[in-house]
Amino acid sequence: MRTTSPLSRFIVSLACVAVVLLWGCAAATFVSPARWPWTGVLTLGFPFFVAAVVITGVLVLLLARRFWYVPVVGLAACGVSLRTYFPINISHKVPADAIKVLSYNTHGFGDKATDEEGRNIVAEYIRTSGADIVCTQENSYGPGAAFDSLMNAICEPPMRWDTVYINGNTYGLFTRYPVLSKRKIYDEGYNGVAEFRLLLAPKDTLIVVNCHLQSMMLSQEDRDSYHDLVLAPTENTEATSRRLFSKISQAASIRAEQVEILANYLDSLRGRNIILCGDFNDTPVSYTHRRIVSSGLNDAFTRSGNGLGRSFNRDAIVVRIDNILHSDHWKPYGATVDNSIDASDHYPIFTYLVRCSAP
Repeated sequence: MRTTSPLSRFIVSLACVAVVLLWGCAAATFVSPARWPWTGVLTLGFPFFVAAVVITGVLVLLLARRFWYVPVVGLAACGVSLRTYFPINISHKVPADAIKVLSYNTHGFGDKATDEEGRNIVAEYIRTSGADIVCTQENSYGPGAAFDSLMNAICEPPMRWDTVYINGNTYGLFTRYPVLSKRKIYDEGYNGVAEFRLLLAPKDTLIVVNCHLQSMMLSQEDRDSYHDLVLAPTENTEATSRRLFSKISQAASIRAEQVEILANYLDSLRGRNIILCGDFNDTPVSYTHRRIVSSGLNDAFTRSGNGLGRSFNRDAIVVRIDNILHSDHWKPYGATVDNSIDASDHYPIFTYLVRCSAP
């Protein structure tokens, strides 16, 4: 009978702890932070717990090989969460009849940054994107001549634009399809959900949902502290961690309440033709993402994208928080977070969709 050395037992114990934390993180997506705010912080640790399982797994293979199943089973049991967070898909040629959908948190159209010819950088990107439907958030423009001029500069026939204004946050839509109606689903401060109904063809209506959910409530000082906490821990680590934990858990609780409103609205539309775009301000492995997907929608990036798809491009926050979801009426191709433009603090995300269900 083979004995196990103290070092081997220690390594296996570490691997077991890492696996339990990973499983706990995945399970936390089923618990609303409105009830247990700390779960909103726990899910943020998913990539770190994955890394911990992988590292301890390598050590197990080197020093305690007969326990190889611990990290393997640990990762396999979280297969759905792993695919959601870091999908790997085979690329396929985009069919000719696909439409291109783009979602972009513009951060005030890049704080009104312009190119050498005096054109707004973000507006020019949207104009030349070739997208058939564009949803924008955080345009930070109120109604007025300057905003109308900017919108008109983007739209070349047959494109047209429309907006829903929610407390200083303009939810924009650019599309080549006629807009039948628009309305505000709900608002809470700067956040909210807007609905646009488009006529794709006679008797064929598409519901486009444009949303922006509660941010992490982190100031630039907080973000700098998070950067230091991740990359260069200092003696103030404990105080910093407590402050960030408090803010993030509070934001997660508020966001969870917003998500319930959005998800209940989506539940009422089950079976309808829907495309949802927006800034969730939460990770792919979170209560926010899981609850919205559970309303009958599919994540275009999970199904056709590859890698992390980092969409927030500031500080040490490497995560996909911008999303395009769709009903079963569509099949996605080539979902991409486009890091070729960094005028905003978000990268735009786009996908190609092909109709796979008759109107």
